[in-house]
Amino acid sequence: MKKFFALCLMLFAALILTNCAKEESVAPVVANDFVVYADLGATRTVADGYQTSWVTGDNLNIFHAPAGESTYVSDGEFTLTNAELGTFEGQVSSLAGNSYDWYAIYPYSSYNTTPARAGYMTIAAQTQTQAGDNNTAHTGEAPLYGVIKGGSAAAPEFSMKHLSSMIKVNVTNTLDEAVSIKSILVETQQTRISGTYYVDITGAVPTYESSGDSYTFNSVTLNVTGGGKIQPEASASYYLTICPFAVAVGQSEKLTVTVTDMSDEVSVREYTIPAGKRFAAGKVTTLNFDFAADAETSWTTIADIHAADAEGIYNIQNATVVVKMAKSCLLKDATGYLYSYQNLDVAVGDVINLRNAQTSTYGKRQIKSGAEVEKIGTTTVTHPTATNIADGAAFDALATSFSVGDYISVDASKITVGNYINFYVDGATYKGSLVAPVEDISQFNNQAVRITGYAGYAGYVASSTYFYLFMTDIQYVEHFLTPTTTSLSWSATDLTAKTVAITTDVDWTVTSAPSWVTAEHTNTTTLTVTPTENKGAERVDNIVLTHTQDANVQAVITVVQGASEATIDPNASYYTKVTTAPADWSGNYLIVYEVDTSNGCMFNGADAASNNAEVVIRANTIEVSDATEENEIIIAPLNSGYSLQVTPKNKNMADYYMSGQAGSNKIVFMASPQLNTLEMEGGAITITSNTSVFAFNNNSNNMRFRYFKPATVSGNSTNFVKPALYKRVN
Repeated sequence: MKKFFALCLMLFAALILTNCAKEESVAPVVANDFVVYADLGATRTVADGYQTSWVTGDNLNIFHAPAGESTYVSDGEFTLTNAELGTFEGQVSSLAGNSYDWYAIYPYSSYNTTPARAGYMTIAAQTQTQAGDNNTAHTGEAPLYGVIKGGSAAAPEFSMKHLSSMIKVNVTNTLDEAVSIKSILVETQQTRISGTYYVDITGAVPTYESSGDSYTFNSVTLNVTGGGKIQPEASASYYLTICPFAVAVGQSEKLTVTVTDMSDEVSVREYTIPAGKRFAAGKVTTLNFDFAADAETSWTTIADIHAADAEGIYNIQNATVVVKMAKSCLLKDATGYLYSYQNLDVAVGDVINLRNAQTSTYGKRQIKSGAEVEKIGTTTVTHPTATNIADGAAFDALATSFSVGDYISVDASKITVGNYINFYVDGATYKGSLVAPVEDISQFNNQAVRITGYAGYAGYVASSTYFYLFMTDIQYVEHFLTPTTTSLSWSATDLTAKTVAITTDVDWTVTSAPSWVTAEHTNTTTLTVTPTENKGAERVDNIVLTHTQDANVQAVITVVQGASEATIDPNASYYTKVTTAPADWSGNYLIVYEVDTSNGCMFNGADAASNNAEVVIRANTIEVSDATEENEIIIAPLNSGYSLQVTPKNKNMADYYMSGQAGSNKIVFMASPQLNTLEMEGGAITITSNTSVFAFNNNSNNMRFRYFKPATVSGNSTNFVKPALYKRVN
C-alpha cells in the first residue's frame, strides 16, 4: 500500500459480496492540534491533512457485534476489489439482527482477532526512512481503523481514520551555506512512542497497550535518503509517525529533536510539552526547527559501548538507574544495560546524562571512572519478569553465556554474608556473588534463599568462577528439593544402578517414574535408579520427586536408555505396527496395548479379567510365534465396515466374530460376521461396534480388553486406552 498520511476517505466494504454505487466523499479539515512551548521561544503547532488512496493488494480485518454489545465476531480478511470505489470484499457470518456495530482495521493481520484488543501491531516503527525532502510517501503503511455504531446489516461505509499520530519537523537552515539532512531523532523523556501495541478501537477513542518493554521505545529515528540541499533561510519538511499519547494532568514531558546533516554535524532542540496536551491519532504536529550546527556532545548508546572493539571514553544520554548498590549502580538506556563500577551520586529512577565516562573490561564492559553526571529527570523503574534458574547446570550455562541486564531469579541452597556476599547453587561450578547491596542482608546468612536481580559480569581473570548479580530482591526459601543432576542415561543392556544426591530441608517421595526403571528412595539424601533391559527403540521419560510438606516443590530427573541393538531376523515372520490408516484394513492382526516402546499386551480372544498375553516390541515390530498365531484376529470387509474374526476360547464353534453391545461394557461373540468400523487417531486405533469402543482397562484388578461405552473411553482417559494394531507382514 502506498498511502499518504492522514486519511479522510470513505471505505466501502462489500460485506455480502455485492457492489456499492460510487459516492462522493470529502476529506474533512483537521482542526489545529495544540501549541508546544520550547525553551527557545514559543513554537506553534498545526495539523495538516493529506489524501489517502487505496491500491491493489490492500486488505483489512472486519469485525461486527450486535449494536451496543461486546460479543465481537471476527469476519476475517477483506480484500480490495475496486480501488476507485474503495470496495473491499469478504465473508460475514452470524448476521441475525437488524442493527450492528462494525469495525475495520488496516492492514489485515491474523493476530487481529477482536477489535477490543487487536494486534500486536506496529503503530510506529522505531526506525523510519523518508525518500527526499517534503515527502510523505513513507507514512503510507501507518495503520488505520474505522467504526460504525448502530449500522445495518447491509454493506457498511467506513470513514477510515489513522491509529498513528505524526510529527512534522519543519527544518529551516539558518547557516550561510546549504545543508543536506541525514537523519532526525525524536526522543521523549519517559513516554514510549514507537513499537508494537495491542489496540482497542471499541471506545470513543482508540487506546493502546504496550506489547512489552522490549517491543516499545522512547524514540523514533527518521533516516533521509536522496534529500536535496536546503539553501540558507530555506526550509524542508520531514515526517515521523508515532504512537498517540497525552501528557497527564500534573505532569509534563520533554521532547528532544536532534537533526544531523550529511557531514554528521548536529543541531539539538528540547521542547517541553505541558500537562493536558496530546499527540492525537490522525493529527500532525508541526515542530518548527532552526538548524544551526551545535558544538553538541557526541552521544553513544550502551549497546555500542558493549560492541566496541576496545575500551574508551563515552558520553551516554537518557540512562535510567535501575539498581543502586552500596558503591555502584546498573544503568539502562533504550539499547541495553551497563554496570558502573564508579560510585555515581544517583538513586534508583534517576534519568541521567553521563559525559566522559571511561570504560574498562572486567568480565564485561563497564564504567570505570571519570563520568560526570547530569540529572535530567526521574521515572518509575519497573523490573521485567525474572527467568528462574533452579539448578546448577542452568546456572553454569548462564555464567558462560549471558547479556548484562538479564533479569533472573536464582534458587540458592546457601548464602554466606561477610566481607563478600556469596551464594551457592547445588551442582554448579560457578559461585554466585552479590555486588554489595545497599541493605544489610546478614539475617540470610547460611539460609536457603531465592535471589532476584540483574546479571552483571563473570569474574575478572580467566580462572575466576564467580558470577556477579545485582540484587533487587531476596527471600527465604522455606522448602527446597534439589538433585545434583537432572538426567541419567544407560545403554540398552546396561542395568547399572545409579544414584543421585538430593538436597532438601525435609523428606520427599517419588511420585512418578516410568515402568522400565525402579526408583528407590533410600533416604532423604539419595535416589537410586535401576533400569531394565531395553529390547526396543530408545526410550526417554521423567522421574518426578515431590516435597512431602509442599506439593508445589518438585524436582524432575530425565532418564534415557538407548535402543536395543537386536534386530528382527529378515527371514522371520513378523507383525508391524499400523501408523497410518490403510485404504483396506483386511489382514491378520494382533490387537496390542502398548505398555511402552518395548513391551505390550495382546488380546487373547476372551472377555475376562487378565485377558492378555505379553509381547516384546522391537522398533514397532513383533515376531511371529505360536502364542501370537493363536491370538491373531482376521479383519475382513463387511458392508460399510469390517468384521473381526477371532480364534475360539472355550467355545463350541470353529470360529466366531466380535461385536459390542450399545450401552454395555462387554464383548458379544457371534457365529456370523458382525459390523465394526476402524479409524486411526494418532498412534491408536478406534474400533467401534454398536456405538461401543474397543479399549484396554489397565486398572490392576482388571487388565482386560473389551468394548466399553463411549463415555468411558474419553480422549483424556488414562485407564481405558485404545489399542494399537500390528499387521502380519509375512
